[in-house]
Amino acid sequence: MMLTILVSLLIILSVLLPERIQDAKQKKTAALGLVLAALVLLWTSHAFQAAKTGKLEKLADQVRYGELIEEGKKQYSGKKLEEVQKTSEILIAKKQGYGYFLRGVLAIDQGKLDEAEADLKKALELGMPSGEAPYAWLNLGNAAVKRKDFTLARQHFSEALKLDSGFEPARVNLDAIDAWEGKKIVDKYAWGQA
Repeated sequence: MMLTILVSLLIILSVLLPERIQDAKQKKTAALGLVLAALVLLWTSHAFQAAKTGKLEKLADQVRYGELIEEGKKQYSGKKLEEVQKTSEILIAKKQGYGYFLRGVLAIDQGKLDEAEADLKKALELGMPSGEAPYAWLNLGNAAVKRKDFTLARQHFSEALKLDSGFEPARVNLDAIDAWEGKKIVDKYAWGQA
C-alpha cells in the first residue's frame, strides 16, 4: 500500500517537476529519473508480494500435508490399506517424505522388503514430520529382522533411539534381538524397570 503511494507520488513529480526546470535537457533527465525510480519501486513491490504469496502458499501446503499425514495414520491404524495407498501417492507426488513412509510400511506388510527399505530411506532423505523419523528407523529395523539380518536391525533400532532416547518400541526390539541371539538379558519388563 505504502509503495503504491510512493510510486504515485513519483509519477506525479515526473510530470510536475520538469515544468519548474528551465533547461530542456535537465527536464528530460529529471522526468526519466523519476519514471525509472517509480518503475523500480513497482518492480520491488511486485517481487516482495510474490515472495510473500509464495511463503503463504508454502504454509498452506504444509497445513494440507499435515492433514493428509494425520489421515494416513488413521487409515493405516484402521486397516484401510487402499486408502493409505492413495494418501501415500498424493504425498509422494508432492515430494513429502511421509508418503514414502506410508508406502514403505505397506510394502513391509506385503513382504516386499526391498521396496519397503527403499521407500523408508527415501522418507528419511526427504524428511519426516517432527517425531515421526524414529518410526521410519523402527520399520527399517523390522524389515531387517524379517530378513534375519539382526546386525542391521540393531543399527536401525539404535538410530531410532538416537533420535528419541525414550522410544520404547526400538528398545523392546533391541531386547528381543538379544533374546533371539541367546544373549543373557535381564527381563526388565517383568521386574518393573521399564
